[in-house]
Amino acid sequence: GAVSLYPPSYCLDMSFWVLDEAAFCHQDILDILDKVNTARAGGAIESADLINSFRATPRDEQVATRELLSMTYRITYRTFVGALAREDAIAAHEAAREALEKYAPINVRTKPCRPPGTKGCPPLSSGDPVGGSGSGDS
Repeated sequence: GAVSLYPPSYCLDMSFWVLDEAAFCHQDILDILDKVNTARAGGAIESADLINSFRATPRDEQVATRELLSMTYRITYRTFVGALAREDAIAAHEAAREALEKYAPINVRTKPCRPPGTKGCPPLSSGDPVGGSGSGDS
């Protein structure tokens, strides 16, 4: 197949509350994303970087009534085999969110993303000639 010289990339953020810090490990997050990348994301996850963390009491009392650690990861999606469509980046992000919620001691704060332009989901910009970026964090 053809190799794309300037493949588009999409950066989507994922924020979550850590429910059990004793059972939480940064490497576990990366391992889960790696498994999702192989099984469901078609190899589109290029990187995952911790970009923010803080402690606060969640506003949603169903999550917790005590102070928790909040973390935000920026996940970059790109493939060098053909161009990655926005919809494929969003689908890979949703697969990552579902897997993290299932296998990590966290509560994802990022709402599920719908197709670009849908109310509640910011559009992914593609103004950069080398690739676009956007945030799925609400």
